[in-house]
Amino acid sequence: MNESDPSMKGVISAHDLKRETIEILKHAFAEDHLRLDEYESRVSIAENTNDVDKLRSLTLDVPKRESLLIGTMVDSERISCKMSTKRLEGSILLTKVLDIEVSMSTIRMDYRGMVELDGVKEIRVNLNMSNLILYVPDDVVVENKVQENMSTFKEVRNRYSQSGWPRAMIIITGTAKMSTIRVKRKRYFLFSRKS
Repeated sequence: MNESDPSMKGVISAHDLKRETIEILKHAFAEDHLRLDEYESRVSIAENTNDVDKLRSLTLDVPKRESLLIGTMVDSERISCKMSTKRLEGSILLTKVLDIEVSMSTIRMDYRGMVELDGVKEIRVNLNMSNLILYVPDDVVVENKVQENMSTFKEVRNRYSQSGWPRAMIIITGTAKMSTIRVKRKRYFLFSRKS
């Protein structure tokens, strides 16, 4: 799979890519594809950056193993739980389609701080007496297309937010029975020190 392929951009989080880049560099050093000074220099750069393009450029000239995370990302994931609480973070949230089936549970999905979040994501739900809570930045639009049966959808927007053109859209589809879906945005502090 070609690392410079634009369709791969934004597929994994910077944290996961950083970890994977360091693993690729370790493997390349162990196989004598990098000298010690090159290896140390690249690992140092990888540890001190969250820039996805810079992380990718550190491994362009070294062979990669097939089992690496970069080649194992999928377009859809299925999550199910019963009578539990789950918090979803990281690269799973970048999956294009998430199928979530929950009963008497709470699912928290935290999209805040995900710089690679863009495009359209779909969350297909089958909620039964459950809570789905999404934490999203101001520049992400959430569209509710859920068939609700004695359920509630609540989106909290901050009147002080200044969202421009949205960078991503999350569409929630499926069914919800006696459940609650909440969309929360980042908080702004009303009190600030004036200079």
